[in-house]
Amino acid sequence: MKSRPPDEVRQMFQANEAMCREVVAMLELVSNKARLRIVCMLMEGDYCVQDIVDVAGGGKATNVSQQLRMLRLAGVVEARRSGKQIYYRLNEGAVPDLVRFLRKQYLNKACS
Repeated sequence: MKSRPPDEVRQMFQANEAMCREVVAMLELVSNKARLRIVCMLMEGDYCVQDIVDVAGGGKATNVSQQLRMLRLAGVVEARRSGKQIYYRLNEGAVPDLVRFLRKQYLNKACS
């Protein structure tokens, strides 16, 4: 394979800088085990903090709430109030798409 000229590669990198920052931010979000488990659970439906603590783990409700806050600020989840409970839902986008891709890759390799 013939290498591209360094100047051409430099231009490509500069043009993709914003995209690279977004990808790194997304990977950092799901690189945390607690946040990844929360995203995986929310792929199954809307849940309150206590449901997430009981099923996905992550320690205390305060720890899960902190992780949900990070996901909410990043636009990955949204919250809705129902009485005294706050339910979280996963927004469609890059993070759930990435998790679906990783699940598929992992399951394909584990089952072959």
